[in-house]
Amino acid sequence: MKQFKPTREQQNIIDSRQQNILVSASAGTGKTRVMIERIIKLLEDGESLSKMLIVTFTEKAAMEMRKRLEEGLKDRYELGGKEKFLEERLRLQSANISTLHGYCTKMIHRYAYMLGLSQDMKVLEDMEILFLKEEAMDKTMEKHFQESEEDFIRLMEYFSPGNDTKLRAWVEQMDDFLELDEANEKYLSERIRELLLPLPNSCTLDGIVKSLCSTLTAYIWVYKDMIESMQSIDESGKRVEILSAEREALLQWIEEVKREREIAIRRGFPVEFKRMSGKVNDSELAKSLGEVRKKIKDEIKAYIDNFPSDENWKLWREQKRRHLSMLLTLAKEFRENYRVLKENNKAMDFNDMEKYFLSLLEKEEVKKELKEETKWIFFDEYQDANPVQEQIVEKLSDEAHLFFVGDVKQSIYAFRGSRPQIFKNRFKRYTKEEADGIVLPLSQNFRSKNRILSFVNSIFSVLMTEEFGGLKYDHAYHRFNIPEGENEGAVHLVYQQFHTEPSEDKATRKELEAFSIALKIKKMVESGEYTYGDFGILQRNSSFKEYESVFRKMGIPYYSENEKVGYDRGEVDLFFNLLRTVENPKMDLPLIASLLSFVGGMDEEDLWRIRTAGAQELSFSSAFWKYEEEGETLRKKELFCAWLSFWQKASEENSLSDFLWKFFEESGIREYFYSIGQGKGAENRLKSILHAGEKFERMDTTGLFGFLKNTDRIRQTEKDHLTAEALSEKADVVRFMTMHKSKGLEFPVVFLVGNHRNFLETDYNVDRLLLKKDGIAIPVIHEDKRMQDPELSYLKNVWMTENKEEEMRLLYVALTRGEKEVYFYMEGSILPTFQRPLNSYTLNSLKNYQDWILHIVLRDSRFRTINPYADSVFFEENMEPDWILEDGDRLAALWKVYEPTPDVSLEKSLLDAYQALTMPKKSGKDRSLMKRTVTEVAHEKDTVSTEFTFLPPTFLAEQKMDAASKGTLFHRVFEYLPMDGTPVEETLDHLLQEKLIDEEEKKLIPVERVEKFLASDLGKEIAASPWKKRELSFTMQDEGLLIDGQVDLVFERGEDLVIVDFKSDRRMRKGFYDRQLNLYTKALSKATGKKVIDKIIWWIVFAKESHIR
Repeated sequence: MKQFKPTREQQNIIDSRQQNILVSASAGTGKTRVMIERIIKLLEDGESLSKMLIVTFTEKAAMEMRKRLEEGLKDRYELGGKEKFLEERLRLQSANISTLHGYCTKMIHRYAYMLGLSQDMKVLEDMEILFLKEEAMDKTMEKHFQESEEDFIRLMEYFSPGNDTKLRAWVEQMDDFLELDEANEKYLSERIRELLLPLPNSCTLDGIVKSLCSTLTAYIWVYKDMIESMQSIDESGKRVEILSAEREALLQWIEEVKREREIAIRRGFPVEFKRMSGKVNDSELAKSLGEVRKKIKDEIKAYIDNFPSDENWKLWREQKRRHLSMLLTLAKEFRENYRVLKENNKAMDFNDMEKYFLSLLEKEEVKKELKEETKWIFFDEYQDANPVQEQIVEKLSDEAHLFFVGDVKQSIYAFRGSRPQIFKNRFKRYTKEEADGIVLPLSQNFRSKNRILSFVNSIFSVLMTEEFGGLKYDHAYHRFNIPEGENEGAVHLVYQQFHTEPSEDKATRKELEAFSIALKIKKMVESGEYTYGDFGILQRNSSFKEYESVFRKMGIPYYSENEKVGYDRGEVDLFFNLLRTVENPKMDLPLIASLLSFVGGMDEEDLWRIRTAGAQELSFSSAFWKYEEEGETLRKKELFCAWLSFWQKASEENSLSDFLWKFFEESGIREYFYSIGQGKGAENRLKSILHAGEKFERMDTTGLFGFLKNTDRIRQTEKDHLTAEALSEKADVVRFMTMHKSKGLEFPVVFLVGNHRNFLETDYNVDRLLLKKDGIAIPVIHEDKRMQDPELSYLKNVWMTENKEEEMRLLYVALTRGEKEVYFYMEGSILPTFQRPLNSYTLNSLKNYQDWILHIVLRDSRFRTINPYADSVFFEENMEPDWILEDGDRLAALWKVYEPTPDVSLEKSLLDAYQALTMPKKSGKDRSLMKRTVTEVAHEKDTVSTEFTFLPPTFLAEQKMDAASKGTLFHRVFEYLPMDGTPVEETLDHLLQEKLIDEEEKKLIPVERVEKFLASDLGKEIAASPWKKRELSFTMQDEGLLIDGQVDLVFERGEDLVIVDFKSDRRMRKGFYDRQLNLYTKALSKATGKKVIDKIIWWIVFAKESHIR
């Protein structure tokens, strides 16, 4: 361990013996080293690790802390230190150095008997949590479908017609809100009761008043800037007079709204917005100021217009109370079902650890023991604490010395429950007179060169303020203290200028940006000053597809260190298609994907030959299995069939996890991706599938079939990702990563890209549920019309402000990762409307990082040559950023030199193959059609009826199988049902023998419902028909789309055809499937030349048929 020479402010922190300390540590200031030195100094003074609790944000950080403490203690001992250091080294392995979750888990196992828990409780992983929550949600929803309460049906009909997806999402959102803070359930219950009160006593009105007054106060500052700007150009003074009158009216209205509340809001704005007139000497500036004024005028009008009348308020309040009450009931039942499932599996999740530990701290015996063991509490990355963790610290800290370290400017994990306000509250508490603690700064950065630090100071002193950002950056506790010295390092603002738009056959802007960066990296590496591992490329999201393609073609080693691996990535998609073919080779899409892959070795001509030979077959798979024409295509088919037979047998003989690993290692897929230069990245992503399979197997016994069905269900949710394996930090590769993932890391050279893309803003429409301590908004329906919740506009402002503040902190994290150079890439318009006043209102209205940076940088007086309104001094002498103007057209020309034959993706090959099988060859333009399933197209275009017939799900209600899997199981039974008088039980035994179902699935099949179908008039007619086909797959072109579908059953009635579709829905939805069956009709008529005279749905649950007209 290198000898540590602390600065004065670092030494002050190490030596301070105040009871409680909060260290406000800016990026790169050595906070972890200071914490270690403070701990060692305390040990030197006679304290012991056995009396310390040291909390880190990640387990990796805990391991690093333990390692560095051991090195420090070893150094002290070898330098002739006390025997004490040797003793403390021996205590390190048992010392409480971990995440707070880890500490809680340790204590829960220690005191499990006091909580009535098993000592072998395991901690669930993410995928296991997802499985159990799906099961808990299924059970919750099925119970209420069975009971059919009016309020539940109303929520379903209004907000989740056709399926329960949105309602499930709302229940999960309500559960997340309850999970965040144990006080939230009480708050929700109080808000629901409050909706019975009249308007003047409403907490809702409090929120609206608070929101309006806050907004009007911001307008006052905007008017102040507008008046100052107008004074310099208004020759008559009339415009300034109007603006001044409107500003006074704003001040007056704020007081009236606070005092008279809804009366003042309904009365409206005190003065009329007059038409601006009078001569000005700068029409552009006048126009810009007029646009700002109009926006304020429109927003005020919207506030007044959207405020409900007394009658609407009463209607809205009652509906909101009923909706929230039902959602709260569903959420509580979901939580209970989830709790029982965890208990049955002897498992707990991360949130349980903290809650169980809080329960332990309520027991005086435990609390006393732990307080005796915990004299010192160290909390690293305190800015990322959540409310429950803060509760734990408060309960443990009665007599302990507290030491918090963090940087509120780097609080970027709100999506994990982190609340920067916790840090801010303690900061305020410790900076008061007679406080129970002190705040000490760490402001000298040891990572980045001076010019980078100066740029960060200059940007954030303007951007991060109390009004916009939630804290004042220009303060000793937050601003970098830059020592005197050489102005080293650089910030490069790179702008790519295009004179022509790239055509479809040329590189995209994103590819050219990647090419520009690749050229710079190659040049710097060739100079010998840098290695590939010195570069980090960061952006807001995790989409680096174009960068990976460019770097691969240019021979630059890279690693995309994304937390999420999308199911739609090429290698992941291919892996799943091969597995689907092994599980069911009669599915057209996976079969074609497999045949076109390295396994099948076929091309479009092979597929065309197969389809032409089997023109009479209604599906490609039928044509494939009957293909017997001699030649190369047949040879490929035979080899593929041998491969398929081997792996089908392997799937039967092995457990799911053993099969997946065997398939990965022996099927050739790993070697294939290494052969095309995508080896390591593809291998890591495919291993994530294997780990997902292992987790699934621990929770479910349905094997490969169940795993694939579960995967399909997950892909339809927002959780469509797997977790990739990490790469060694020592690997000499360029790293692509999100800004979030870059926190805590550093690179000699950083490239920030995607800065022109707008921030992710939630769609705050009337159909959105918003839950916050500041208020609750939920849509309501009256007379089939959706009404906007009056709280929505207030909560929208709160939410958007919080999101912008986190984006600001994320930009701070990204800009402070670079040691020597930072490249900030831009595109589009380099000169936005700089005539607007540079205040918090303007900055809050901007939509991306590029606009933030440009609005500040180009207002520096040095840029007066390109911006006439540059009137401020932001940068110290010789510290301004460098500008690099790149000729995008020349870059595109250079890219052609490097660009090999275009890389045709698997998806495009599949698409072309489908067109080859279903229609004559078309022009290139026609070959870019979008492929959709019949269900997607039908549900996009149908007008869904809200007339539901509910029936309690008396079968399968207590089983683990989800609704989608039940439906698939029913379809499998009906697919193989002989309909020749064979008893149903005998058919099921045959399916079991052929391993088409397993024992558990057999038990789930309601034999009586199958028998009812066979005994029905429809069943008898099908049995008597001389020609019938089942599970017929097709693909057709319709209205610019390639539509993929599968007909359950078709039979002849005379010379014509009848379509039958089996539905296992728990409610009969009139009109919901009309579009789907009409598409089936169109496809069958086109393929067979026969007329479809009837379209029938057989409702399995109801044992009824309905006819589609």
